Amino acid sequence: MLRIFTVDPRHNDLFALPGFPLPESAVRSALEWFVEHGDQTLDGRIRRALQKCRSIDDPVEAITRISVEHYNRMRRNPDPAAIHRPSFWSLGGRRDVVDLAAFGVASFLGDEEIGTDRLAEIVANFTGRQTKLNETEIRKGYARIKRALNAVELDGKQALQAPRMRTTEAIIDQIGHTQFDLICDTRDKIAFVAEMGHLYLQIGGSDIAEPMASRMLEASTGSITANMIFHSVVPIATTLDQNAWHYLTAVLVMTLTESDGEYLDALNKLAYAAAPDRFGDGRPVQP
Repeated sequence: MLRIFTVDPRHNDLFALPGFPLPESAVRSALEWFVEHGDQTLDGRIRRALQKCRSIDDPVEAITRISVEHYNRMRRNPDPAAIHRPSFWSLGGRRDVVDLAAFGVASFLGDEEIGTDRLAEIVANFTGRQTKLNETEIRKGYARIKRALNAVELDGKQALQAPRMRTTEAIIDQIGHTQFDLICDTRDKIAFVAEMGHLYLQIGGSDIAEPMASRMLEASTGSITANMIFHSVVPIATTLDQNAWHYLTAVLVMTLTESDGEYLDALNKLAYAAAPDRFGDGRPVQP
C-alpha cells in the first residue's frame, strides 16, 4: 500500500493521478505499521533503542554509538542505490561519520548538546561538498545559515526542533489525528521537492537553472530546519524503485509528527521554491 501511496517521484507525476484514489483507512493502517515495524531508518532505530532503554545513563553516548555503527556500515557496504546517486551523496572519511553522529545527537536531544557553532560547522561541511555552487554563492549560503542560527539562539530557542524521545504510540496517535488531505499534500510536496532539489544540485550555478536555483538556494538555507529537510528529501529522487517508497514514508512521518509545525512550514517554502506555479499560494500548510 505504501509503495502505491508514495509513488516513485522519478517516474510518475503525483498530480496526474486524480482518478486514482486510495482508501484512507488502508493508507492510515499502512502508516501505523510503518511506524511500529517498518521504519528501519537510523532515526527509527535510535528512537526505539531509547524507548526500550529508559535507564540509559548517557543518551549522547548511545546515540553516537548507534549512529557511528550505522554510518560505518554504510561506508563498508554502500546501498545498491548509491550507484545511481551523484558522488556528493556518498560518505567520505571519518569526519563525515563523526559529523553525522553529532547531528543525530542534536536532532534527538537538542542542539545545546553540541552547540550552535558545531551545528553550523556540520551544515557548512555537507552543504559545501554537496552543492556545485561557486565560492561567492557558497559564502552567501553559509552566511544565511549562520544568521538563522544566531537569530534562533538570541530568541532563546533551539535551532533543531525535531521530535525527541517520543513513544511509538504517541507518533501513531498523532498520525491518526492528522487530516488525510494534509497527509496527501505533504506527500506530494516531498516528492516534488525531491525531484526538483536533485535537479538543482545537479545544475545549480548554471544559467539554465535560473531562477529556480536562486529560489532553492534561498529556501534551503533560510533556516537550519529547511536545510535539514532539503537534504533529507533529495536522496529520495535517486534511490532504486524498491527503496524510494521507504525513504519518502520516513520523511513523511517525520514531517507530520514534528510538534511545532516548523517542518511543515519549511517544506512548504521548499515546495514553493521548486514549483511556484503549483505551490504558489505562499501560505504555510496547517496541521
